[in-house]
Amino acid sequence: MDCCFSLCCHCVIHHKSHRILQIRRYMYNDVLRMKEAIKIFDCSQIQVS
Repeated sequence: MDCCFSLCCHCVIHHKSHRILQIRRYMYNDVLRMKEAIKIFDCSQIQVS
């Protein structure tokens, strides 16, 4: 969120102070964890299953 670069597990140690939003791949879809997204976005209208 703070530097707009993709980070691998080796690079992330150099960005400890940055807010990181991890996007994962699940069943051919890109997904976010709700607990990570709620820190940045208003998720009050999102229904989780």
